[in-house]
Amino acid sequence: KLDRLDHGLNSIFNSRGREEGDVLWEVRLDRSLILVRRFGEDRISRESNLTVPMGQWVHLAGTLSVATGESRVYLNGEFAGKDIGPLGPMTLGVARLGQWDPGDGGHRRELRGRMDEFAIWQRALTGEEIKKLTEEGKPNSRWPTQFE
Repeated sequence: KLDRLDHGLNSIFNSRGREEGDVLWEVRLDRSLILVRRFGEDRISRESNLTVPMGQWVHLAGTLSVATGESRVYLNGEFAGKDIGPLGPMTLGVARLGQWDPGDGGHRRELRGRMDEFAIWQRALTGEEIKKLTEEGKPNSRWPTQFE
């Protein structure tokens, strides 16, 4: 649940961000989701085409598959964006939720909101599996179904 966005990039999850194989998942100031992978000297960005609503609970899911080269983002079980490119190995190592630590004291990216659950699977879930998780996690029938 996003309460406010204080930074250009607001961290949901990151695994440091400067080493090969690191992953960053963030919300931009315009409320779009961005999934970033470090691949050698390059950063590969995957941007969603949906925006995260403010002040309401949502279900977010992101998948990365080294085998297929795909990354996908889902908002409340709805497919929100995909791009294909070389992903290389993922070595998550130490990771943080809701904050990015570049190690130099700069680039603040704290997430101003709340997370109820967080999970990492060993494989990329299918769209059907994510839709099922979203449906099973709905707190009641008033859960929003459409977003801008």
